[in-house]
Amino acid sequence: MQKTLSSWIKSAAFLLITISTLSCGNKLEGWTTFEDRFGFGSISLPTTPTERIDTIPSESFAIIYASHMSSIDNEGVSPSTFGYNIYFPTDNTALDFFEIKKDTAKTNQVFENMIQGALSNSVSELGEKSYFSYPEPGVRFTAINKSNGMLGICRLIIFDNYVILTGAYGTTGSFSNESEEEFFKSLKINSGKRNRK
Repeated sequence: MQKTLSSWIKSAAFLLITISTLSCGNKLEGWTTFEDRFGFGSISLPTTPTERIDTIPSESFAIIYASHMSSIDNEGVSPSTFGYNIYFPTDNTALDFFEIKKDTAKTNQVFENMIQGALSNSVSELGEKSYFSYPEPGVRFTAINKSNGMLGICRLIIFDNYVILTGAYGTTGSFSNESEEEFFKSLKINSGKRNRK
């Protein structure tokens, strides 16, 4: 279980490689509410997102991931690129987020492994990190790439059957934390799919 979980976490982190180098956004005025095809949730994005759906295989199951990226036209605004990603296992008995969440140490280890994998693969350094509840366990962290001056604020939330990642990416000098906060607060989760039945 530990080896499988660790390999999945490292594989999932590759999604942050490309998005951490993109320039990134501001106000949500005129944005559209996007609902993912799995019905897990909806979020406000500046344009219809580019969508990629694929699987990450492991020894006993696979992780389905759906990546949705959207950017505004004005790259002078920061953040200007936004992401909404979903990860869920094909077999809950092999990777059971519902059980993992019962142990704070295990939950925090999942977060830590995902963060470290993302930082390593995107050649970024960890800035701030703080835990929150949405109403499920979550962590907010900042990834900084000093070589190109890019910054990403990402939030990971673990639900009973899946993980959601939101991200806002832009330049360090003019990054608007208020815009990222507004973007994240637009996230709405389908309560019928949030909890284990």
